[in-house]
Amino acid sequence: MTKRNQQGMALITSLIMLVVLTMLALTSFNLGKSNLIVVGNMQQRDGAIAAARGVIEEVISNKRFASDSANTLDNPCELANQRCIDVNGDEVADVTVAITPAPSCKKVQVMKNSDLDLNDEEERNCMISSPDATSGDSLCANTVWEVRAVATDAVAQSTVELVQGIKVRVPLNDVEDNCPI
Repeated sequence: MTKRNQQGMALITSLIMLVVLTMLALTSFNLGKSNLIVVGNMQQRDGAIAAARGVIEEVISNKRFASDSANTLDNPCELANQRCIDVNGDEVADVTVAITPAPSCKKVQVMKNSDLDLNDEEERNCMISSPDATSGDSLCANTVWEVRAVATDAVAQSTVELVQGIKVRVPLNDVEDNCPI
């Protein structure tokens, strides 16, 4: 091969290599960007789950849901049974958690007077001491409730739903109104 026949071949080869390297760089950039988006969405999801768990804990930490399940949260943000939460610390609510539907009673078991621990003041209040209490039932019942929280993330446009069960001892008058036997 003569020198004249080889002119421009190095230029074409280097241009092809440059295009291939550019394609590799763009591909790796896009993969890295996709990974960052996935990780960011996972962090947003984890924040929404933590917010939902916190609201469920708030609901079950008091027994108000057994007597007024439609208003279980103090100072709701927009609607009853709803809490707005700032998960990233920028003082703007990022996640809205709604207890929806209202906590529902799944099971009731009326306690017997003989099962009460009379050393516990709460259980002493359940005791029926009248002579006409022949059934042996007390004034309290063990109930099982289901609390469902739906967290909606305004940033990631995602929704997370958590469900938790709880066993609670409640007065029978609350059971009759909110958890029919």
